[in-house]
Amino acid sequence: MKEVEVPKITDGRGNLSFFESERLVPFKIKGVNLLNIYNTNDQYEFIGNKNTKFFFIALSGSFVFNNDSTDDPINGRFLENANKGLYIGRNTDFTLSAFAENTVVLIISSTEKFHLRKM
Repeated sequence: MKEVEVPKITDGRGNLSFFESERLVPFKIKGVNLLNIYNTNDQYEFIGNKNTKFFFIALSGSFVFNNDSTDDPINGRFLENANKGLYIGRNTDFTLSAFAENTVVLIISSTEKFHLRKM
């Protein structure tokens, strides 16, 4: 698990962040999903995804990543802008929580389907 800086181009119109499969995202992209958060108290649990790698970006708002490993430097990590991504390797169970209002999370995965449970 690691935080990844996503390249950003800035001009008078705003910012553009970008990434490529098997370059910045360290796997072949097979799934792309958006998670729109309407209730800031929601939690989403990702469990049983043994062969899936993930890359998360907060397109708007923010969220906290949590897993059971207390020695993991990413545990409790606050992700809040579109020029930083969070890479999660396979065999990792984790939870997304503490969402800000109007949060939109881009979920990129190495498999077409994965297990996600709203808690």
